[in-house]
Amino acid sequence: MRPYSRDPLELRDQVVAQCRGAPEPVPLAPLVADLYASEVDPANAAGALILGGCGSLESIVLELVAQGGIAVADAVTSRALLLGGAEAERGVAAAAAAGLDRARGTPDASSTGLGGFDYAMAYFSSRSSAASLAGADALNTLYGDATPGFGLYTFVLLGAGFDKQGEAAQARAGELLRVIETYVPREASGAPSHEVHAFLVAVHPERADQYLGDQTGPELSDPVRRRLASELRRMGQGALARRLETRPGPFLVTSPEPWLIPEGAGSPRLVADLSGIGKAYLYGVVDALDRPVPSGARTAGLDAIQRRLLALPLRDDQGGGGKNPWVFRVGQATSHRVSR
Repeated sequence: MRPYSRDPLELRDQVVAQCRGAPEPVPLAPLVADLYASEVDPANAAGALILGGCGSLESIVLELVAQGGIAVADAVTSRALLLGGAEAERGVAAAAAAGLDRARGTPDASSTGLGGFDYAMAYFSSRSSAASLAGADALNTLYGDATPGFGLYTFVLLGAGFDKQGEAAQARAGELLRVIETYVPREASGAPSHEVHAFLVAVHPERADQYLGDQTGPELSDPVRRRLASELRRMGQGALARRLETRPGPFLVTSPEPWLIPEGAGSPRLVADLSGIGKAYLYGVVDALDRPVPSGARTAGLDAIQRRLLALPLRDDQGGGGKNPWVFRVGQATSHRVSR
């Protein structure tokens, strides 16, 4: 093992000398292993490797996170973004997610046999990773037969006409997926629990090694979004059905059951229409959902999420106060709509 200094300036000089004298590409794996063995601060390690030209920004982030795990992810990505700038944000987020997958030993589609399926559902929960990627041969199976055992399921649906939407609308959906992928990591241990909430995103299994926004698309959510709208209209929720059919979204549909489409008044749902909500506020939305699910009544989890969402100080894309209705409660014996 080559020892490295924990002093940031000395560390940078050591790493620069090491990388400039190494063959191209620099063998990052043993270098990162030596940095961690020397108990170097992860952020300082990231800075030294980037400034030393030891590899691309993304490759450095991926290797540091892959070897350090979730404990170093925030420090490494923060330093990388500080040095790489805002234009590097998407690449850094994707690299960190890939590093976390490697740290967790998350297999890709081919190694799990998911390559034999046409569709897959990615599960994101900060407290469990069981069935983090589950395959299906049909979309109705994908959305109608989720892994049982979680307390709440939030299905992510892209909005109407996604491919023809403006840049702002598509960017909002991309930011939502980035926040889910980056800040709701799938851990390597644990199993589904009634105290745990999970985000579910339909993906193409052959794209499992890509950024989440590139793994999914409107073709995976449009059919079920239209089917959900049809069911809501049958339940007397015509206004909400029209939202799902016409607005840009994305939409978050939270269910206490492991399937998307409600089966009448006995299947409560919480629907959040994120159309127009500013990108900067999507982290707060994700955080409001990604909390432990309270015990008690069957709808206690939905009640808690509803309160947290409506308490958020949101702004829309134009900087307005976000006072329009955007959270809707359906499926109870006395279905009602909640608005700000």
